[in-house]
Amino acid sequence: MQMVERNAAALAVPPRQEKTERRTLNPDEARQLLAVTEDDRLAALYRLALTLGMRQAEILGLRWSDVDLDTGVLRVRQTLQRIGGETITKEPKTSRGRRPLALSPSLVAALVAHKDRQAFERAKAGDRWRESELVFTSTTGTARDARNLTREFKRHLAAAGLPAELRFYDLRHAAASLLIADGVPITTVSAMLGHALTSTTLNKYAHVLPGAERLTADAIARLLR
Repeated sequence: MQMVERNAAALAVPPRQEKTERRTLNPDEARQLLAVTEDDRLAALYRLALTLGMRQAEILGLRWSDVDLDTGVLRVRQTLQRIGGETITKEPKTSRGRRPLALSPSLVAALVAHKDRQAFERAKAGDRWRESELVFTSTTGTARDARNLTREFKRHLAAAGLPAELRFYDLRHAAASLLIADGVPITTVSAMLGHALTSTTLNKYAHVLPGAERLTADAIARLLR
């Protein structure tokens, strides 16, 4: 409407955006965490997070109908969150978020073992069991609470001798960083994470692992000798 002659905001100096570098896991630390959680009733959950980079909400919302153990394919179709004491399921934000993920033989074995354990818990709970069709539930079949999962994750970090400040979300960072460091194409990693742009993967998840500088130096030496 041209009522203001100039944009005062354009005269302001915006604050500098500081990028926080998150601590991630190296291969030895990742193996140590998997070893510590191996006997946990939710061992398969940690494997999914650390090998496929799935978000916590995606894992908690995973249903058995989304998992094909025969073909070794998992499909991300919904997320689960608890807001105000209410369990809410939603579709992923983007079409790329609704994605198929290939399961390695070790992941298939972990999910088969988990399914057998859940069948035992269902029989043990009897009338107390509440069928939710979710892969990861409480011992009575109800949806898992993210806060309880976080507390359990912190105990596993302590048992593995890993820093307490690590978040469950950092397992997603670790999955991406480890795959990129191993030479997996960025487009493949980006599709696994459900990103619409490969730049998102590179900017947010491609951390430089310890020792990467030496690999870079050795590579350039080979090229120029």
